[in-house]
Amino acid sequence: MDGPRPAGDGAAADVLAADAVADRFSGTPVRIRASTLKSGEYKNDFRDMTRSDLSYQTTAASYDVAGLGPDDIDVLSMRVQPISADVSR
Repeated sequence: MDGPRPAGDGAAADVLAADAVADRFSGTPVRIRASTLKSGEYKNDFRDMTRSDLSYQTTAASYDVAGLGPDDIDVLSMRVQPISADVSR
């Protein structure tokens, strides 16, 4: 399928290796500087779904852990999924 994928179509894979192993496969391995997980609070009322404060908070926490800022990053991968989508499966 060419072009944009539907929101439900996706996959990701991370391969983690020690420096000596990674160097056998690439002269410029990717370094993971931070991995951050946060959970939102339950609200049974209006929630602005056009802006995720939790996404901003999680990104800020990752920058803090990594000791970096947005200008230092080439690639940022973030998965934001409502818990209802995970639970309903």
